[in-house]
Amino acid sequence: MRCFFALLMFCAVAVAQNYSGTYKAEVQTSSGKAENTLVLSMKGTTLSGTLTNQMGKFPIQNGSVDGADVFFNVTVKDDGDDFKMTYRGHVFGDEITFKIEAGERVIEMVAKKVSTT
Repeated sequence: MRCFFALLMFCAVAVAQNYSGTYKAEVQTSSGKAENTLVLSMKGTTLSGTLTNQMGKFPIQNGSVDGADVFFNVTVKDDGDDFKMTYRGHVFGDEITFKIEAGERVIEMVAKKVSTT
């Protein structure tokens, strides 16, 4: 019986999801809607890639994956100063629901997968 459960656990890990791909999302800002494009690359539990929006193209930093949870930081320039934003997301099928910590603000965003990498 133990062997059966060990095999079951191995199979569950072996078919773990890969969240690599291109995701699109809109975020409501004080100046209107902002388009966001995430290009994610997942290797094991490490997440890398880029975020592109109206402010430019930014590399994902400190990206990680824990099951269906994803995490990364993006640093943007705001009036010449670095401004760190923290993205915490949960994957549901082909969508990632994010809570973005931007200073004292928390912004919600749903990114939909549009292609695989």
